[in-house]
Amino acid sequence: MTLSHRKSVRMLVLLLTGALTLSLAPAITTAASSAEECKLCSVKPTVKKWLEYLEEGNARKAWRLMTKQSRRTIGGFEAFKKERSAWAEGWGAWANARRRDFEVRVIAPMDDDAASVVTMTGIVAQEGPSRRSAAALPVITHDGVTKVDPVHGRAEIRAVRPGGRETLTHRPRFKAIVKRIRARNNSVFFVVKNSRVDPQQAKLNRIGRRSYRATLRWPRRLSAGPHVLTIASWGRNGFKAVAVRFKVQT
Repeated sequence: MTLSHRKSVRMLVLLLTGALTLSLAPAITTAASSAEECKLCSVKPTVKKWLEYLEEGNARKAWRLMTKQSRRTIGGFEAFKKERSAWAEGWGAWANARRRDFEVRVIAPMDDDAASVVTMTGIVAQEGPSRRSAAALPVITHDGVTKVDPVHGRAEIRAVRPGGRETLTHRPRFKAIVKRIRARNNSVFFVVKNSRVDPQQAKLNRIGRRSYRATLRWPRRLSAGPHVLTIASWGRNGFKAVAVRFKVQT
């Protein structure tokens, strides 16, 4: 075998090896990410339809897109139907929000299922003039089908820090009061919209009967300017979420 022929064979082997490496690695990553996205592909369309049905006053169609747990909390379809005007003025107002944006974050992945929170931002008119707002809507996805879960359980969440339009440091310590849960049954998570950081589980300190203070120092530096924090409680005592706007100092 000549020297030039050996070099040609060696180059061919290197090229084939490189091609094999490049073809294998991205394929695995792409398949995993595609599967994850496919699991949640029904979330945004379902939420948009639900908001539109509420705004239109179509109680029957809106009811069909809700989880059994939320239906149970409401007390049945007739109770929901009687309050359809309140639902239209509340969640339904988001159907016509300007500059509306949705972000879906998984709180509890479960094989082919997922408990997620949809954080919405935009300019919306709810029982008053239009203003920039944020809201968080729990959803449950099972076998690719998503149902909204707006009133699952009796948990109450109140943001303490930020308390609304508050200016915080670049690595803030978030605080919230969560009532009507038990620490052994429910976890509390903090999520910053548009952040690359996954939902972070908060530390729970008991402050009363079924009442806890949830705290967490955000693990990464936040950029200066406006942000939205979502606080979610998920577990056997229900699924609730709230969103609050805040600013990071320049």
